[in-house]
Amino acid sequence: MRESGKPTLNAFALLIQRPTWIGGKPEPADLTKIAWQGEGIYDVPIVALRDGSIIFEFTKAEAYKGGEIPAYTLPRNRKVPKEVTNANRDRVNLAYKRFVYMNAFLQAFNSGLSTIQKRGTFVQEPVDPTNYFTADKTDGAWSVFFDRGREINYPPKRSDNVEAGTLDHTLELLEKFDYEIGDQSLIILALIYTACYQYRKHQFSSAHLNAWAAVESMINVNWLNLQKKIDIKHGGHTLISKKRRNLLGGRDYTASIVSQILSICDVINDETLDRVDKARKKRNEFAHGLTTIEADDAGKAIRLATDMISEVAGIRVTSQLSTSFWI
Repeated sequence: MRESGKPTLNAFALLIQRPTWIGGKPEPADLTKIAWQGEGIYDVPIVALRDGSIIFEFTKAEAYKGGEIPAYTLPRNRKVPKEVTNANRDRVNLAYKRFVYMNAFLQAFNSGLSTIQKRGTFVQEPVDPTNYFTADKTDGAWSVFFDRGREINYPPKRSDNVEAGTLDHTLELLEKFDYEIGDQSLIILALIYTACYQYRKHQFSSAHLNAWAAVESMINVNWLNLQKKIDIKHGGHTLISKKRRNLLGGRDYTASIVSQILSICDVINDETLDRVDKARKKRNEFAHGLTTIEADDAGKAIRLATDMISEVAGIRVTSQLSTSFWI
């Protein structure tokens, strides 16, 4: 039996869910006109349509293109060939990698709304396999679809406007974080964004755990930066050999110990150390005893994560903290 394969993954897209125009209210004929475009990190072209759609042309970026699954003939034992199984796994992992990129973009975008347009917004659902869109370009015009081919339904009424400067600032944030932190910056920003969404949905324990993961990642970034700074190979005063680096990255150096060393070495200040200790204590109380995490606990952990990544990158990122309803 001949089984058909799958082509490479198309461009992915998301829709700004709060009824929004990008670049001002258009004429009806200009609904899907390109309102803004730029190039994101890792050479990903990004296009914003007037209707609030954001299209990521991952097909043009070496690190994000691909996903093809070859056609094959099912053998008599009906066991799918290994190369096909591997291709399917790679396709799924590539899609997940794209979702991280898009959620990091949303975190930077919300921060841009706060910084450039001086306003807050509700945190929409993170991009995942159930809600993302694909996009095709024909004769210079973009069409956006649900992955299974159903066309997107646009909100009938809109009152908000996204300025081009907000999107420019979004890319500036992503570029700065990538330069100072590396590819982990996307994962950290996506974790913060997910935490903000869980906060909005009153899932304060989950919000805190995601925020703590981002905080601990930033502790590790600071720890590695300190080792590099003091390494004699980079102008420091002592040699950080591979053996020593493995020791410093081992289990003997927990987040609590590392954060104390970072404070002693003036990498983080006493206020940040105190906030880290309190967030770590709350995380441990929940992880080991299911102690209730309050909204204030989660909010403080999220703000700590954004403050730490802002400090390292040298550019401010904010977190949108609001709940969807009150009981």
